[in-house]
Amino acid sequence: MTNLIELPSVGCVVDITTQLTYPQFEDGKPDLNCPVALDECTTEWYDSLSAHDDAVVFAIRYIKW
Repeated sequence: MTNLIELPSVGCVVDITTQLTYPQFEDGKPDLNCPVALDECTTEWYDSLSAHDDAVVFAIRYIKW
């Protein structure tokens, strides 16, 4: 899963190809059974992103990594 980038401020990873997020277990592994598309994430989720993680999400969504 080399397409996954960790977003520690919201406790998940995002797949740069599919733009799906996955929550992380305590050991850091993604829960691949619970995908949420970036377009479906809540305003609260976006508000919780750190500046760095927000820049990563912006790049994935608009610059097409």
